[in-house]
Amino acid sequence: MSDMKEEIKDWFLKLKYRKIKTPFQHYTVLLDVYAGKEITDYNSNVCPEGNAWMSVKVWANDADEAADIACVLASNLGLALNKNNSIQVFSTKPEMPPQEKPFAYDSNFTPYK
Repeated sequence: MSDMKEEIKDWFLKLKYRKIKTPFQHYTVLLDVYAGKEITDYNSNVCPEGNAWMSVKVWANDADEAADIACVLASNLGLALNKNNSIQVFSTKPEMPPQEKPFAYDSNFTPYK
């Protein structure tokens, strides 16, 4: 386990001191989504039926691309944006190193009434 922590520290420090170069920025995107019954019947592990905040971490070129990636991920999971289309994008500290292409990871769901 300590080897893994060292590996994480290593890439993060290299990124911080620009020894790893990437054109991407790191973001956390929040989406106000709705999971319908057909989705929860198919895969109840995604999100319980109803409204939820979906969060996802994204490496992307800019905040607009990060929002687009998160929306595509939600759509691929069968989730729909709520009518208010609430999308919030925050610049955040990464937990995974960048890759050659933009990508998303660590999606989570917080249901609400």
